[in-house]
Amino acid sequence: MTTRTLHIALPSGAWCIEERENKTLTEQLGGIGRSLAWVHDHCERVADPFAPQNPLIINIGVLTGSKVMTGLRTYFTAFSPLKRSIKDDPGIMYSAASGNLGQEIAFTGIHDIIIRGACEKLSYLWIEGADGNVTVELRDATPIQMAPMSARIRWMQDQRPGGHYAVIGPAGEVGVRYACIGCSTDRQTLKGEKFMRFAGRGGLGAVMGSKNLLAVGVKGLNRAQRDFPKAILQPLNKDIARGEETSKYRDHGTWRYNIEALTGPKGGLPVFNFSHANHPDAKRLYTHAVEQTHRVTDENCVQCGIKCWKIVNTKDGTPLAKVDYEPCCLLGPNLGIFDIGQICELIWLCDDGGVDAITMGGVLGYMMENQLDGLTFGDFAGAKRVIEDVCCGRNKFAALGVKAMSEQTGIKHNAMHVHGLELAAYLGNTDPAAAFAIAGNHMSMATYGLAANKGVSTLEGWLDAIPNVGLVTLLNDMSGVCKFAKVDAKEHALLLNALGIHCTPEDLKRACLDIYKLARAIDKRQGFTAEDDVLPDRCHAPIPGQGIPQFNTREFFSALKAKVYERLGL
Repeated sequence: MTTRTLHIALPSGAWCIEERENKTLTEQLGGIGRSLAWVHDHCERVADPFAPQNPLIINIGVLTGSKVMTGLRTYFTAFSPLKRSIKDDPGIMYSAASGNLGQEIAFTGIHDIIIRGACEKLSYLWIEGADGNVTVELRDATPIQMAPMSARIRWMQDQRPGGHYAVIGPAGEVGVRYACIGCSTDRQTLKGEKFMRFAGRGGLGAVMGSKNLLAVGVKGLNRAQRDFPKAILQPLNKDIARGEETSKYRDHGTWRYNIEALTGPKGGLPVFNFSHANHPDAKRLYTHAVEQTHRVTDENCVQCGIKCWKIVNTKDGTPLAKVDYEPCCLLGPNLGIFDIGQICELIWLCDDGGVDAITMGGVLGYMMENQLDGLTFGDFAGAKRVIEDVCCGRNKFAALGVKAMSEQTGIKHNAMHVHGLELAAYLGNTDPAAAFAIAGNHMSMATYGLAANKGVSTLEGWLDAIPNVGLVTLLNDMSGVCKFAKVDAKEHALLLNALGIHCTPEDLKRACLDIYKLARAIDKRQGFTAEDDVLPDRCHAPIPGQGIPQFNTREFFSALKAKVYERLGL
């Protein structure tokens, strides 16, 4: 399988296209299968993630831009300002986004974009073409200096209509360690809606900002989509759009489903910086309660029938925020805030300012519990002030993330992070596998619901779950299909074999382990050791309101860690 990589050197803007034959299954799959392989083979140790030699890789999976429903994903890879070892070495990080950018890249015939160096002034990149024949331009972006994310996408649309765009917000410009990258959607460019999709985790927006690169725009001129035999594609897309596996996202979205499930007898909802697992006021965020004061609409990505987007609007129809579970929980109950209107305002401030809402919720929870900067739980005005100050560069302390903040304060027992990445709204004391994730348990180790939903609590159960449940989620981060589509290894194998990539479901599971181990090898070269695979202290004890039996003692975790290393060959 031949792929085309667009190499761009800054500040000159010089570029070239490399065609290569991908031989390994991970490289054929694409996404992090190619980006991590490239980093492993071509990058020396990177000590400073803000240095020009830190590459920013933007790429797509083999199914991105195809007729497979939800085949839209774009991947961003770089050494992270936020993911750090105990000794403060930056780790390799990737983040995935939906929206239309990945599809647009596919329409150019380019598969990977590798950006190295830094611009001399604020700039944007424009890439246009088809079938691998593209033009690349580097242009001035000073008119959008410190502009909100949504305004930058509108400006890019005015400058270069007909394409799609990845932008950073002011937070990326000022170097916030958890700045995100926003990707445009057809709903924005065609209908004028304000909501975008995010590559949120790990601070890759700050890496882009360190290159003085405020936006990347892409316009593909060959809009033919990769097709598949009707006998394969039609039942698969029907199952994605209407099947039982995706019903909870379609009917409820992540916010409504998880809030209600975790506030019940399971008692798994993080409250007050993960110090409690339930709160009666969380019922104010239930669907029926929210709909008494607001209107909730179901929206979708292009060509997707799931409609997992849940937009909270005022009763008169003014859109407030796109609400997913993790931002809703971490900027809501985790801060002692239970008013949906206030939560929506905090989410939108993060989104338009260009910071990852998950990390921001972790930062604010840590500040509130330790009463830093005058914050206490429930302080909506204080939370709003901190977000605004972080995004414009006034609050340098809260811009560091929880790990670095705890190192400055010396208060570490309630710093809720793993490898510097804030926990993503799932209790660590019921998810010991979070310690082994390469990009956060929410991204790269999908084991967070096993104790609550499957009752997994034994050593043998977790040893089976980590490779067979946790790591298999990495398949989506290579192929280009959204995790919510629930396309399993067997269905992936059918699609790939139709493309001439001969593989079995077991081959694909091994590919997931291979790419996981490759990421671990890069981190090891960076300076990460077994000492970094730990959970916060709070994750080894029961907490008030927890309905799930506590099993993740220090002794259990120590035994699991040794067995995981042995089982995975780490």
